[in-house]
Amino acid sequence: MDKKILSDYFAGRLSSEKEDTVRRFLLEHAEDENVSSMLEEIYESSSNEMDETALEGMYSTISRRLHLNPSAEKSSSALSDGKVWKKVYFAVAAAAVAAFLSLPLAFRAGERQVEKERDAVSWIEKTVPVGTVDSLLLADGSMIYLEGGTHIIYPSAFYGNERKVFVSGEIFAEVAKDPSRPFIVNAGEISVRVLGTTFNLKAYDAISCIEAVLLEGSINLELTTPSGEQTARMKPGSIAQYDRKTGQLTMSEFDRSAFSALKKGRGLYYNNISMQDIATDLSRVFGKKIVVADEKLAQTRYFAIFTNNESLDNILSAINSDGRMDISERDDTIYLNSK
Repeated sequence: MDKKILSDYFAGRLSSEKEDTVRRFLLEHAEDENVSSMLEEIYESSSNEMDETALEGMYSTISRRLHLNPSAEKSSSALSDGKVWKKVYFAVAAAAVAAFLSLPLAFRAGERQVEKERDAVSWIEKTVPVGTVDSLLLADGSMIYLEGGTHIIYPSAFYGNERKVFVSGEIFAEVAKDPSRPFIVNAGEISVRVLGTTFNLKAYDAISCIEAVLLEGSINLELTTPSGEQTARMKPGSIAQYDRKTGQLTMSEFDRSAFSALKKGRGLYYNNISMQDIATDLSRVFGKKIVVADEKLAQTRYFAIFTNNESLDNILSAINSDGRMDISERDDTIYLNSK
């Protein structure tokens, strides 16, 4: 087994299929001399970023979850000389812990991070109810604005060489500058890596298009697609859209002043978005069921900006300014059809 694959496994960078392969390998070969040597190197690398309390906390958490329940004497000796911990418990326990993870993709890596650092820092989960907006100030001074239906996992304090949060939904982030520690937003298939910048990320599970909009600074996008890993560097005024269905990543430009005004007014911004995704988004915002009744209309793309607290009826009328869409309502559900 390659050392890089093992490192990627413990860092949560592998697909679920590859994780299963590595897990089985570790459970069978954790005590092999060559494997133990690689695991010691990985352990030493991670231990440089975690103090003794955090390492003991990691060990205790893993032991509790696996019901290893070693005797006090054995546990003490394992932690004091490090050999048993490095060669057996670190490999086998951490491998088996991964088998317990069953959260959606956007939070599997977050749950693993929580398990590793729980005794060193408190991790907080926050969900914003549909139809509302919220905000939070992170420990590093970064300001995060959250749209309705957003779920975020973030630490009470940042330590180590990076600042990481986990998101499903939409956020507008004003990231505090810290050149020594990049700020990473993990949202399932996509990770956004920045040092200090202002950007918007929209990554709802129910919408096929993941969208990143950069206003200030620069960000790196790291994507996990069916065809492999992709990376892209964004500059201010650019918008990146990743289609989950096709695996295609596209880049375009936008008016930064319009988007800044939009965020202050908590409006809606659709840049070449399919009617299906727009309908799903409007259903979330207004709490109204909207059905796009035919596939041609569902795949039709639109450009639209709404910043004046427009009603749902006004928004749909504006999108239908060309008169090509039939809008009707029955049983508290809005139906959209092509004419």
